[in-house]
Amino acid sequence: MLNLGPLQEEIFLIALQDTNTSIAEIEMGLGLEQSLLFTAITQNFQNIIKALIARGENFNQRNVLGETIAHQVLKVGTKPALELLKTLVIQGHVDIKAQTDVFSNPFHYASQITDPELLTICFSIATSDLLVAQNQIGSSALSNAIARDNFNFLEIAIAQFPELIKLKQNQTGHLMLACDSLLHDIANSNAQGCYNVLKNKFTDQIWSALNQYRIEEALPIDVAVLKGHRALFQSFKGYRHGSGFPTLSWIAAQEAAKTNHPLPYPHLQDMIDDAQEDQAYQAELDNWQGEDQTAAEETYHIRHRRRISPSLAEDNATIIASPRRRSF
Repeated sequence: MLNLGPLQEEIFLIALQDTNTSIAEIEMGLGLEQSLLFTAITQNFQNIIKALIARGENFNQRNVLGETIAHQVLKVGTKPALELLKTLVIQGHVDIKAQTDVFSNPFHYASQITDPELLTICFSIATSDLLVAQNQIGSSALSNAIARDNFNFLEIAIAQFPELIKLKQNQTGHLMLACDSLLHDIANSNAQGCYNVLKNKFTDQIWSALNQYRIEEALPIDVAVLKGHRALFQSFKGYRHGSGFPTLSWIAAQEAAKTNHPLPYPHLQDMIDDAQEDQAYQAELDNWQGEDQTAAEETYHIRHRRRISPSLAEDNATIIASPRRRSF
């Protein structure tokens, strides 16, 4: 973005003195690619903003993309512009709830901001409703941030709006989050950073119960499997109660395998086999010492890699040098 100087601001002020000329005509005469208001906010031309207010200009007009100044500034995401926007929102000149033609509010655009300081400014003029409001394609600012694994967005949003993760019960008495799709969104996007942020907010028992909440008959673990997100699946399935027992969803998956019950997604069986093999292997290692244990580890990694991907098992030296990381 080109930085303009005081001389350019003075030229704009002179042009604004002609109250018989519309803003659109002034912008055309000045050869601006963006609106005069957007230019003033992003260049920190506060005298221009005062002049536009004095003229009674509408600060909520939409551009050809259906975006208001709030959408445009949150898309740019610079500190001076955000602070100026915040002032205009507080003064009542800018509608922070404005929507585009597809019902996206300004915070849909803010979901790409990762800097904690900038996010704090953004959320100071937000509401929790704006963060979870869905646009025409069913995405929210929060789900957009999770899709990018923008864990700073999630963490600061939760700190600013703790009601997002307030616990409640549905009609069947099942424990869930106020933002009920949060865990499923994390599973859907393989958002490891966001997973860690959310996981650290709850005790073992509560976290395990949240793993059992279904949306359209799918558990978070099901969503991770459907997407083939093996690492996040390992996090979900391996989570333990304080008592040491696995989560109920993991027990259900194991029982389905034992009874040959049709599983919802074909590669769940492979993931179950992984975990069962891990558990058996770890039990063996606990009884071995020294060189025997080293040999067992090498044998295990070769066998495991061959089962998952035969091509990876061709070079044993590579396999042994890069042992599989287990999660218990």
